Amino acid sequence: MYTKYRSSSPACRRCGAEETLEHIICSCPALAGERCEMVRRYRLLGFPATTVEDFLFPARSRIAALRAFLKFAVPAELDAL
Repeated sequence: MYTKYRSSSPACRRCGAEETLEHIICSCPALAGERCEMVRRYRLLGFPATTVEDFLFPARSRIAALRAFLKFAVPAELDAL
């Protein structure tokens, strides 16, 4: 997020790793609880829930997937990017 959004540092403000969209959505340990809930919701809907593409570009029922993703995005502060 550093290069694209002009953050003051390339480090994740939550854990110190390089902050990328993939890191935030798929691996930041500080967001593990929120991510587990998002994965649970996607799987209940029958969606794959492993990659950034799975979360951002679901093959079907996009409204239901968007609702599940937004429940992750708000506590992850993706709106601040």
